[in-house]
Amino acid sequence: PTAPLAHYFDVISGTNTGGTMTAMLAAPNSSHSNHPLFTPAEVVQFYKEYGPKIFEDRYIYLTKFNILMELAYAN
Repeated sequence: PTAPLAHYFDVISGTNTGGTMTAMLAAPNSSHSNHPLFTPAEVVQFYKEYGPKIFEDRYIYLTKFNILMELAYAN
């Protein structure tokens, strides 16, 4: 697909970590209008780097999520 994720949906939402991912994947990139601000791989990297600080005691769940995201978006 060449269109950004936000062009496929009228509304995209999430709560907690889902809201963060939604914002990262739906925000437009001002330099490249047909691309999101963050790629799925960059979202995974964000969670790896900042997840332990943001979610502290919930990090075990994020680790599992990161593994699934990496598998889903591995090139």
